[in-house]
Amino acid sequence: MADTYTQIYIHYVFATELRFRILHNELQTEFFNYSAGVVKDLNCFIQCIGGMEDHIHLLIGLHPTLAVSEFAQKFKANTSRFINEKHWVQGIFNWQKGFGAFSVSQSV
Repeated sequence: MADTYTQIYIHYVFATELRFRILHNELQTEFFNYSAGVVKDLNCFIQCIGGMEDHIHLLIGLHPTLAVSEFAQKFKANTSRFINEKHWVQGIFNWQKGFGAFSVSQSV
């Protein structure tokens, strides 16, 4: 096979620092749209995105050149910068240090 073909689906869960409830409904559409752009910029593809005020879920197709932790670090850095530039919180926004990442198989 001359080309590379992968199906690496990862379900990520990112929680806000101290589980602060900042991703209110009126902010979610803009945040989710920006997040989808970050995923695309990392050469991955978004399957779905959603969440609550204190955490988000992403199901992505991970590009084979990215490690699971590398994607998480880059995603969190970019989205933190976005939230801070929007001044959606007083002070500085951060995600929790850890994250959840779970491999998912394709359903037939």
